[in-house]
Amino acid sequence: MKRSERHKQKLKRIIDNVLSEKGVNQANKMYAACSRNLFNVSMVLLKTLTTSRNLTEEMKTVVYSQVTQIINLEVRRCGLSVIT
Repeated sequence: MKRSERHKQKLKRIIDNVLSEKGVNQANKMYAACSRNLFNVSMVLLKTLTTSRNLTEEMKTVVYSQVTQIINLEVRRCGLSVIT
């Protein structure tokens, strides 16, 4: 497996964990959209890194910084109450 594929899998695991912490697990109807959007946003932000030093920590930082905004976006699309 290529290094980039391993990094993508690691990012997906981090996203799964963070979404679960926020109450959006795989049974939730918003899970797929939140996971996909969070992955795409995180990839854009992580591509700006010049080295892979501390990559896992950077992934966690990026995901945690974006997760509430992504969840709230999906909540508004579904017409539910917003998480603060």
